Amino acid sequence: MRTIVLTLFSTCLLAQTQLPETTGFSTGERVRLYVYRTYSWQRMTWLGADVAFDQLAGNPRQWGHGSTSFANRYASCFGERVAYNSIELGAGILFKEDTRYQPSNERTFIKRLRFAFTNAFLAQTDEGDRRFAYSRLAATVGGTLAASTWHPERRSPQDLMQTIGTGYLGHLQNSLLTEFTPDMVRAGQKIKARLFGR
Repeated sequence: MRTIVLTLFSTCLLAQTQLPETTGFSTGERVRLYVYRTYSWQRMTWLGADVAFDQLAGNPRQWGHGSTSFANRYASCFGERVAYNSIELGAGILFKEDTRYQPSNERTFIKRLRFAFTNAFLAQTDEGDRRFAYSRLAATVGGTLAASTWHPERRSPQDLMQTIGTGYLGHLQNSLLTEFTPDMVRAGQKIKARLFGR
């Protein structure tokens, strides 16, 4: 349910927002994308929606409920995002990787789905080759370990590995969203036109 609601929410934001250009990837463009992904109002709003689910579920329970607990959860998630995105920025420059997802331009659903699955874990090099995204893995591990330093729950190594694995698999959701969001937006516009006229 949480994934469905956040997917619909992000679709609405993407339909109204001009995303950064995806051609070329100079250091300046990397920094601009970093600032957008980390501090833009769209991403801060998305973060608030995500934190609201944790607030309703009382996760983690040590922070309880109320405005202070929401602020704690928001600050924790924001700190983890800053750590993650900063590591990915630095590692991306170091390894010369472009981890942005590029839509497949395939025509059939199966080919697009296969492309989204495989490219969730790949990056493009300066030479145009596709390879395993080392900077993305470094960011996932680093962001998780950074957040564990202020998280109120004591996490065992097994818990940390599970959190890292779950976070890394989250890239699959992002690539599917990027690949199929234009289709969802077009479908929504058609439904709106039929219901309310042009």
